[in-house]
Amino acid sequence: MVAAFSENYRFLALRRGGAFFGSIHQTLTYLVLADKMWLHRFASQQTIVAALSSALLALPDGSDYSSDLHPDWHDLRQTRGALDEVIEQWLAAMGPDFLASTMRQDAQKTGEGVEA
Repeated sequence: MVAAFSENYRFLALRRGGAFFGSIHQTLTYLVLADKMWLHRFASQQTIVAALSSALLALPDGSDYSSDLHPDWHDLRQTRGALDEVIEQWLAAMGPDFLASTMRQDAQKTGEGVEA
């Protein structure tokens, strides 16, 4: 069954089509990357969130939205599962004061802070 799934996945998900990110696989990879980037932003705020570990949120230098960080389906699926667990833990531990707090984000290019 796993072999059949892998064959079908390679055929369907890796095939380039009219999808916004080129393929289903690239779209799923983009969602993992975007989640890691946003969770990293939340983790860098003054509120300490144990669930958001730097090891899980780490990205290779130079990563951007076109990076294929998980070319293997099984690696992508494992990473997605780990991120989903962390998101659930983070939400369970989140206090009401976090939602009312001001978020500070430094611009990557200028280093200037922006509050939202």
